[in-house]
Amino acid sequence: MPIAVRACTPDDFVRLAAAFGAGRLAHHRARYDLQERGEGWYLLAGDRAEVLGRVTLSFQSKYSGVRTAFGDFPEMNGLEADPPGHGTGTAIIRAAEDAAAARGATTIGLAVGVDNAGAQRLYRRLGYADWGPGRVCDEWTEPDAGGTVTAIHRDPCDYLIKELAPRAATRSVLCAYAPNESACLHTERRRRS
Repeated sequence: MPIAVRACTPDDFVRLAAAFGAGRLAHHRARYDLQERGEGWYLLAGDRAEVLGRVTLSFQSKYSGVRTAFGDFPEMNGLEADPPGHGTGTAIIRAAEDAAAARGATTIGLAVGVDNAGAQRLYRRLGYADWGPGRVCDEWTEPDAGGTVTAIHRDPCDYLIKELAPRAATRSVLCAYAPNESACLHTERRRRS
């Protein structure tokens, strides 16, 4: 069964709440707002009825140390796939890589928790390698349903990068971001359970 990956639309908020919990709606809106400001894309895997996963592709790193060392390049953040181990995460990552390369990026990065061995294996299998200068600290807030911050998290992360092969900007990559278009950004075959 193919896994489609596309940009988030306002119609997706109900599906996001069903997939990841209504308490995280403010989080999803913030990621969508980043897309609306032209600072990145909020990519969703699944069909119009169900969201199986998501990632934010920002057009520059959120970590000042990374920007200082390497300049601006796209960065993935907040990858989730449900259920894990069925190819959804891989499809999302490849779609983000394709979208970044279509914009002219030659490198993409991401931070992964030092204690997240499964994600570390996935990223390394897909060609990501340590960036060299050491760990970064991923700081993020946890709001309640009303948007009030209830916790601040500071997670040590390994920062990984991958060199991207140049790709031509094609309709199949870019059409998901055009207004009133519903075509998929990327489709990948799902592994059988």
